[in-house]
Amino acid sequence: MVEDAPPSAGEVRALANQLLAWADRLAARPVAGDTLTGDARHDLVIALADAALQVRRLRAQLFPEVPLAEPLWDVLLSLFAKEANGYRVSLDNLTLDSELPAPKVRECVAQLASAGVIDLHPDRFDSKVVWLSLSGEGKEKMTELMLRSADFVGPWARAPQAEPALLSARPAGAL
Repeated sequence: MVEDAPPSAGEVRALANQLLAWADRLAARPVAGDTLTGDARHDLVIALADAALQVRRLRAQLFPEVPLAEPLWDVLLSLFAKEANGYRVSLDNLTLDSELPAPKVRECVAQLASAGVIDLHPDRFDSKVVWLSLSGEGKEKMTELMLRSADFVGPWARAPQAEPALLSARPAGAL
């Protein structure tokens, strides 16, 4: 085919059919956070929170020389993931499980509590123990964040496996 020659009718029809097939496939995909209810929604939130924690750990392993730490986020995400998985979390437990120094964890907890994102509950029997929980607003916002994050990755996570050429055909510099 000559470069300046227009495409044939058959080539245009083939392209149109392919575009329509892709449009049908995209229209049939559910939006991750909007169509889930009950246990499936809860499982998605837990999976995303756990994945976010794993990505942060991997990032720290791959870039040990780069100070990428976000202590407030680390503490909030860790508390959210533990609560979502059904664990009751004490300040000491969070401190022991964290890769942050204990004073930094305590500082972050104090900041998050003063911002109203988490609540502190002294233990009824042991005055040295402080239990942590997300506030209603904190839990609601973290859950919304996880569900909206699912929408960001949803189309790619559910992309058909038979279309690797689409990924390789991106312009240079595109992710």
